[in-house]
Amino acid sequence: MWRIDTFKPRDYWGFSWDNEIADSNHLSGTAVDLNATRLPWKVPASQNMPADKIATVRQMLVDFEDTIFWGENWNTKDPMHAQINLSEGDPRLDAFAARLEGGYLDVYPPRDPDAFPLPAGYFYGPLDGPAESISGRFETDLPSWKDGLKRWQNACGIPPTGIWDENTARAARALQVANSWPVSGFVYEGEWNAIIRLGQRPDLGVPTPQPLTPVRRDTVWADVSHYQITPVNDSYPHDVLCFRSNAGDQRDTKFADNYDWAVRACDAGRLRLFIVYWFFRPGQANIDLLMDLVIKCGGPHPRMIVMADVEDANGAITGDQSAEVNDEVRRAREWLGEKRVIGYWNPVSNADLWRTRPPNLRLVTPSYGREPGSPKIKPDGYFAHQYTDNGPCPPFGRCDMNYTDLTPAELDDILGLTTAAPTDDRALWEHLSLQVLGR
Repeated sequence: MWRIDTFKPRDYWGFSWDNEIADSNHLSGTAVDLNATRLPWKVPASQNMPADKIATVRQMLVDFEDTIFWGENWNTKDPMHAQINLSEGDPRLDAFAARLEGGYLDVYPPRDPDAFPLPAGYFYGPLDGPAESISGRFETDLPSWKDGLKRWQNACGIPPTGIWDENTARAARALQVANSWPVSGFVYEGEWNAIIRLGQRPDLGVPTPQPLTPVRRDTVWADVSHYQITPVNDSYPHDVLCFRSNAGDQRDTKFADNYDWAVRACDAGRLRLFIVYWFFRPGQANIDLLMDLVIKCGGPHPRMIVMADVEDANGAITGDQSAEVNDEVRRAREWLGEKRVIGYWNPVSNADLWRTRPPNLRLVTPSYGREPGSPKIKPDGYFAHQYTDNGPCPPFGRCDMNYTDLTPAELDDILGLTTAAPTDDRALWEHLSLQVLGR
């Protein structure tokens, strides 16, 4: 597309006091003309736009599911013009807008789950409060607003009703008194941040209630690579993270950012451990490139696990690859220790790729469309289940998600993280320097 500020006079137009086309939306402010002098009215797009740009615009119309109309489709031809294609109040517009906000087409970045969940200037307050008061009782209150209030209430230790009630007012007043704020009992952004971001708890004058739900004994984590829309950041909600370093000879473009965050998160105590994996490709760098990348980032970190990912690459890899994969696992174990090396293998669709595996190797098994922890087959060494390739997880949007019924502490034990990593062994480092860095 062209820059909209390149042409003079101003090359983009919006609201208009009149229309020469009866069904144009300029009067309502829901139409825009882009590259207006370059794409004049009554001149077909084919005379001024390359064919690939025309094809791109038409694909965008498909992606936006008929919510946008392009003026090129008028008989009078107006390729500069685009407008909302549905009537005001059409529920399809609201539904489509909600999908965009939820991550469809990557139009909007993932929302920080800890951000104040109301529009600027609004607050949680009573049903009969000012116009800016969101009570959770109106039909027009969005589900995300109610879910946000439930999260705040639960963190305060009060019943998560999703509505402004007396318990909510009491918690808000306690925070306001403690911080010398005006006492209203309403939940403004300050009250939200005190609880969600800063971890402050209101003094309600009663013993701290027991958790409303049982403490989880299981562990969930995301599995990501450069195919995700963003590297990991502090909105990531889980105790474990898995990310790719390389596929054969190809370096993952988001590895360095993901590794840097994972190290800082482990050191700060917000992440329990992280898994770095290489996607196996026969005859390529694989584990050697992973070690090279990790060492250049200052690793290996003592809470890092590595994983051999053995898949058929949509049919590109066939036959038993056990000998080469097992040799790579052996070298990874020499580097980190036996328990800190695991595998990823599908015993159903890729059974022939890795027929024999090293002894005591722990495995993550993909099996989609089944309950977490219930793959179709649990091979020897199984400890975790990749249960979906389309699970929601901030900040990535949709990605692979994994589950184990082990707690993080139990994972520490089976993955060898209860003892220090052998990174102070001079002989090991000299060996790696020769083998990985070529020195």
